[in-house]
Amino acid sequence: GHPDYDAARIDLGRLEWEAGHEEDARNQFHAILKKSPNDAAALNALGNTYFLKGRYTQARSYYAKAAAAAPDNADLRMNMLKADIHLKRRDRAREDAAKAAALDPDLKSATESFLLKLKES
Repeated sequence: GHPDYDAARIDLGRLEWEAGHEEDARNQFHAILKKSPNDAAALNALGNTYFLKGRYTQARSYYAKAAAAAPDNADLRMNMLKADIHLKRRDRAREDAAKAAALDPDLKSATESFLLKLKES
């Protein structure tokens, strides 16, 4: 797809989500993925829709696909980490925290505080 068109669809999907139109939002993201299955932004946005509904397994699956499509994106690893914490997957959380911090050293303290939350739960 055309990058500007896909970016506009992502924005539209986010607006649909904020308006409470969950299915319409997901449809925007799926439309992008139909043409570009490895579109990291669409995969991440879809993951966010599941995360915000407490469906952490589905969210993490989309975040992982997004991270595979954009392996240098530390924010995607952070999203995986957040899902891991909700799922109480300690080993995966530590692995995602290490990868996020390796990609972006500025995230080291954030990853450490997330891992502390996991220890407390």
